[in-house]
Amino acid sequence: MYKLEKKIIDNQPYFNDQEPDQGHRDRFAAKLSHGGRSKRRRITVYDFMKVAAVIVLLISVSYLLLKPTTIAENGRLYITQIEIPEDMVQIQDYYEELSTAKFDEIDGLAQNEDEAKRVKAVAKKKMDKLDSKLAVIEKEYMKNPQSEELKEAIISNKKLKADVVNNIVEQMDKAQRGYHAGSMYTNF
Repeated sequence: MYKLEKKIIDNQPYFNDQEPDQGHRDRFAAKLSHGGRSKRRRITVYDFMKVAAVIVLLISVSYLLLKPTTIAENGRLYITQIEIPEDMVQIQDYYEELSTAKFDEIDGLAQNEDEAKRVKAVAKKKMDKLDSKLAVIEKEYMKNPQSEELKEAIISNKKLKADVVNNIVEQMDKAQRGYHAGSMYTNF
């Protein structure tokens, strides 16, 4: 037996010193005589109005949240489709193919698979950083497609991406041939 239970049992007369009021017993007896059934609540017009108000509120909120947003002026919908000029697409494709080809050369220049994975991870990280910057530039270009500066920035970004991979490949090629960084001499 636990100490607390023992103390309660030993001091039971101190806990049971008061009897419940007569009113308590009468209320308890009245509830027993009803058989535990409570009064049925009547549904009023006010209750129907509350339910209807909640339904209307839910429908209107869902409509506002799920309604597709459109840009309309005077009841007309204007859709602007911006097409990138063909020459710009060709330039972007050229630099993208160049960077992909150089990226694939890393496997051939690496001494083993672990080095290839490590160098590719570094190159991929740099390329992803340039791609995130390109996304910001392209977003601005969509707002202002006539801007020559933005076109040049997009092309410059693609070229820089190819240059980054090319630089990594050149460094690996020099290391494989035996050149040392900053040195005019070889290991031959």
